Parts: sequence; C-alpha cells; structure tokens
Amino acid sequence: MCAFELTADLRRRPLRPALPPLLLMALGLWAAAAAAFSAGQETAPPLAPPFAAGTALAVSAAVFAAKFRRMWPWALVGAGLGLMLGCAGAVQVHGAADWLDGETVACEVELLGDATEGGYGYSAPAAATVEGRTVKVRLTGLEEPVFCGQRLCGHFSFARPSPAAAAFYWQNGFALRALADDFQPSEAPAPKGWLMALRQRAIEGISGSGAPGASLIVALACGWRPGIAAEGAYDQFKWSGTAHLVAVSGAHLALVAFAVEALAKRARLGRKARTALLCLLVAVYVLFAGMPVSALRSAFMVVAALLAALAKRRGASLNALGICVLAFVALEPSCALSVSFALSAGSTLGILLFSQKIASWFWFVPERFSEVLVAPVALTLSSQIATLPLGCALFSQFSTVALPCNVLAAPLFAPAVMGSLACAVAVALAPAASPLCWLAAAACAPLRWLVRLFSAVPGACVAVDVAVVPALALSLCLAAILYGCWRWVTGRVALAAAAGASLAVGAVLFALPLFTPPQLAMLDVGQGDALLVASRGRNVLVDTGQEDRMLLAALARRNVRHLDAVVVTHSDRDHYGSLPALHPYVAVEAVYAHEGVLACPCENCGLFREAAQQLGCEVRGLKAGDAMQVGDVMLEVVGPLEFASSGGNDDSLCLLGTVPARRADGWRFLLTGDAEAQSLAKALAAFDVGNLDLVKVGHHGSKNALSASILEATAPEVGLISVGEGNSYGHPHPSTLQVLEEAGAQVLRTDVCGDVTASFSPQRIELRIQQAGGPE
Repeated sequence: MCAFELTADLRRRPLRPALPPLLLMALGLWAAAAAAFSAGQETAPPLAPPFAAGTALAVSAAVFAAKFRRMWPWALVGAGLGLMLGCAGAVQVHGAADWLDGETVACEVELLGDATEGGYGYSAPAAATVEGRTVKVRLTGLEEPVFCGQRLCGHFSFARPSPAAAAFYWQNGFALRALADDFQPSEAPAPKGWLMALRQRAIEGISGSGAPGASLIVALACGWRPGIAAEGAYDQFKWSGTAHLVAVSGAHLALVAFAVEALAKRARLGRKARTALLCLLVAVYVLFAGMPVSALRSAFMVVAALLAALAKRRGASLNALGICVLAFVALEPSCALSVSFALSAGSTLGILLFSQKIASWFWFVPERFSEVLVAPVALTLSSQIATLPLGCALFSQFSTVALPCNVLAAPLFAPAVMGSLACAVAVALAPAASPLCWLAAAACAPLRWLVRLFSAVPGACVAVDVAVVPALALSLCLAAILYGCWRWVTGRVALAAAAGASLAVGAVLFALPLFTPPQLAMLDVGQGDALLVASRGRNVLVDTGQEDRMLLAALARRNVRHLDAVVVTHSDRDHYGSLPALHPYVAVEAVYAHEGVLACPCENCGLFREAAQQLGCEVRGLKAGDAMQVGDVMLEVVGPLEFASSGGNDDSLCLLGTVPARRADGWRFLLTGDAEAQSLAKALAAFDVGNLDLVKVGHHGSKNALSASILEATAPEVGLISVGEGNSYGHPHPSTLQVLEEAGAQVLRTDVCGDVTASFSPQRIELRIQQAGGPE
C-alpha cells in the first residue's frame, strides 16, 4: 500500500487511541479524591480507615494488573490513592478552619488570582501565612481591585463562610473567609514580583489607552476579565459559546510556543536551546497571565511534550495529561472539585481521544480545506463531549450557536492573541508604547464583531437545568459509546443520533407545554418572589427575585423559553432584580407594573425602569380593575386601590387568578407581592374576591402579612410563602405561621419545599413540591 493510500485510509478510519495505565490511574485518583473530599465537608473524617482501605485497594489492584497484564485495574490503583488524598485534604482544611476561626491576626496574604467584584466589594483567592503555616482563604471586603501575585501585610479577621457560601468555599479548598481590617501592599520576591509588576503595568496601561476593545486585549494577553465583564462583552462570549477564548489556556500557549519556535529556528538555535527557551517562556507567560488553572494545566502538558521531544521519544499526550491530573490533585486535593480544572482537563481529554474520530466523519472534505473547515469542528465537538453536559449543569445555560461561531472564530483567534500579547509586552516594558494598543485593537476587532453577531441571534443561548451527577453520567455514557463502538459510530450514525435527539428535545420543549394543564408555580429564588402562571403554551412571570442563576434554573426546569409578560408587583429589588438576566435566555414580550411606578420619581422606581428597559421590550402600566388572559387563566388586578407609597410594599399589585373548574366560581388564587394585611383588607373590601384555594402570603410571611379576619373572609386551603433559607429578616414570622395554622391552611415554603407547583384540572388541584434542591 502506498503512503497516500495509507494516509487516506487512516483519515477515514483512524486508529482508536489506547488508554495508558498512567491516564487510567489519574482518572481513578481524580474520581475517588473528589468523592472523598466532598464527603468530608461537614466533619473531618478519621484517617485510619480510609488509609487502610485505600492502601489495600491500591496494592491488590496493582498486583492483579501486573499478574494478569490488565489495564483497567490501574484505575483502581488510582482510586485507592485518591481515597487517601481526598480524606487527608479534608482533614487539612478542617484543621486550618478550627485553628483560625474567629481570630484576628497580623500576617501576610498572597493573592492566588485576580480580585473579582461582588455585592460586597472585591474578593480574591489567597494564601495566608500565619506563624509559618499557609492557609488557603477567600479574601473579602476589598474596596479596590487587586492583582494576582500581590502581597498584603496587615491585620486580617478569619471566619467560617455563611451556610449559603459553604459549598463554594469547600469546592475551592478555602478553609476560611479572611476580612481585611487594615493592610499595606508588599513586594513579592523576584523574579515573580517583577513579572507581576509588569503584568499590572500592562493591564493598567492598555485599559487606560482609550483604544476600542482594550478590555478584550487585556483578557486575551493577561487573563484579566473584569473589564470585558463590566462592558457586557464577556456575556456575549458566553452566549456565543466562545468564553474559553478569553480564558488563557492551551490555545494561547500553543500560539506562543509556535511563534517562539519559528523565531528560534531562524536564529539557528539547537534543539536543546530551543526547548529550554520554550519552557522558560511558557513559565513566564503563565505568570504574566495571572496563573489561571487552565493555563497551568496547559503549561504542564506543553513542557512535558517538549521534554519528550528532546528525549527523542514519541509524544505521549495522554500520559502528559495523566501526569498533570496526578500532580494537581496530589498537591491540592480540593482541585478534584475545581470547576475550571474539570472543564479544562475534560476538554483536553475529549480532544486527545475523539478529535481524529470526529474529523474522520468529514473525510469527503478535500484535505487542503481540512485544517480550516474540519479541524475547528472536530476540536469543538470532541471537547464538548466531556464538558458540555457538565457546563450546562454548572452554569444553567447552553449556547445553540457555539459550533458555527467556534469554526468561524478559529482563523480570527490567532492574530487577536498574538497582537494582544505583543501589545501587552510592549506596554509593560515601555508605557510610551500605548499607541500600539490601537493596532492590537484592530487585530481583535474581527473576533469581537463575530462574537457580537452570534450572541445577538435570537435563541443563541437558552437556560437549562441539569443536576451535576446526571450530567457527569451523560458525559461518561457518550464517551463510553464513542470509544467502545469506535468502528461502528460513523458520520451517518452520529448524524442520525443527533437528529433523533434534536427531535426528542424539540417535542419536549415546544409540543409538551401545549397539553399541560394550567399551572401556578412558586419558584425557589431565595429571598425574593417569582411566580409563574402557565396555560396552553402561554406564560406570565410575576416578579423575578434577584438571584439570576436561581431564576434561570427554575424557568429551565419548566422549559420556559418565552414569556408573554413579566408582571412586577412593586419596585423592591428582590421582586425585579433579575429582570435583565432574562436576556437572552428567555424572550419577553412585555413588562407590566403599576402605572404609578412608571411615573414615580423615586430612586427605586427609576432603577426598576432602567432594569426593564434593558430587555428592549415594551413597559406597560396596570391599575386596579385591569385583567389579562393567560390561556385558561384569568388574572385580575384587585389592588392597590391607589398608588400612595412610591412603589413600596403597600403599592404592590395584587392579582386574583381564576381557573375554570366544575364548580361555578372555578379555582381561585391570590398573588400579593409584598402587600400586608392593611392594604389587602382594602382590596378585599373593594372587590368580590370570595373564597380562595391558594394565597401567596405577602412580604415573605412577615409579621403583618395576614390577619385572622382576612383568612376568615377568604378561607384559603393553602398558604404559599416565598422565602430564602436562613434569611436575616426572620421570615416567615412565627405569628403569621400561627394564624395560618389556626385558619386550617396548609403552609408550603420555598426554603423547605423548593419549587411549589399547583396544577389545575376541572376536578381538583394537584400540588407538587421540589424538595429544595432535588427533582420534582
């Protein structure tokens, strides 16, 4: 067989890569360490039993693998080691927390990442050195942004995180929250301190240059994303499925290595000199970019490949990935739960295993076009086998335009990165070189234009709700099928499977809602209100809460992609704060509020109007007596009778819902916003509300939410309370719960039940609860 025929045959039917023992061991260690470390969150586990079990498992599996020459036992060897590492890591974090909890000490803190802005100032991952012992913490309470690598000396107060943040802290290996009382910056030792200073100078110089798209330049070259996040450009990258392009990672390091290799060859440097130069520059570039986990992983693999080439051995990329996973998890067991590490290593594994297989599905494309057309498709699809389900579970979103956008972005990415990097280096070394930012901006302009174009496509990104464990199981199943049925999964089979899955998803998303009965759902959005009225494919959302991710996940659980209206009861942020977050995940036809809110000059009403305008839809006014039809459900405004408190609680819109039933007056429910007993009594006196089946208790069940006389007049069977778990307001108040109990009403709360759904049929009302955090 001639060389051309062999190449063509391998291009159409590539060989399945073998799984080396080192990779299997790494995957087993990763999984076991993640499980063990996660299980140790509540209390520190005893070390003796897991160490004994882990040692026995690792030794017996290693003996079995050596005797019978099997590969799969090496995964069990890794699992035994991972069990010991995970438990040891949990004990270490608990020990550090017990040691420093509640203490205020003078110490030095080094930032492990760039500070990000939150609701209470800036925060950043950091390592605190106290009495010669290093503890990983989350530094909070910073008034200004600080950069990765900076050192702060002063007095810091250490405390355990709040219950709501405990899972985030544990997942990232933070033992405690550190609050900066007073501190002074100090210089990091050379050469790291010099590199961090150069990076900071580059970020500040480019950001202040006035060049269009300067925020994208510093994101590509330095990994600094607060700028594009503040401008909204980072959202566009997420919506178009290209957020990985602004996370300094393997693609960036490959471009740097390629450029330096070309220059070194022109300078006629030997192989050893080129390898040493490349390793040094990779390390410097990772430091210059702020040392994100994805870049560290990629640097490890690039250096391993370079050393393998120097030793004249076949590059073993899968072994390099295995070494990377083993090293990172062994050095820091909490890394096994790191989101960025999982997505980074998972995408790399998918590319190494499946990119050639997926490329073979496009064997009919001429080889001269393969690099431009097939390679981006293969890289995108293979990386998403392992990361797409997990990303959907973690971020509650899915980009429908990711594939075409990534394919078109591939040729635009290289000049954007190289131009940004050259600009950053020039500005860092010579601030007078800031005019070069305009050239870098020109190199980045096509990429930014493409991302902006795709992010604006209707339906470019949709909200989804998937639990992490089923998402991981789906990834494993897809990978196992593709790897196990290597010869049989051809392009036609993959196309047929994708078409079948698309039809099934389309039926669930678009056809099923037309046949579901009318529903009222109280969504779990923490300390806020969000209620969905749905019937015959029509959807109206009453309030949004202020927890964006919780709202989008709750809507995704109900396959809501379109809202005919959003009704905001009043201008408190916990009732409208997530309005802007609906774009672009959910299309909104119109936003409704009390007509007084639309003209009120107070600050709260003004902020609401600004939030509503960000959706780009019409904002309309409502008043008592108005009504809207939502499929089979009639919503009538019964309060307030007048706009008297500048959009405060007493001005909350009260909506009476009526659903047809066999009984004459139908099923009836009342949504009250934050209206309390006094204003409710006025509405009930003016409108013939009559008996209610369900009432949404006002103001999250506050002390004055209801009165015995109101409950006697309306006789509701169920009281719904939307409230955040462990909230600082004491909601719901015991007196409100008592008056509901005395009236014989069943109480259902989002902090206890999660989502609460009432489904209306002509014969009965069916109630379902989500069980806070679990499936319905």
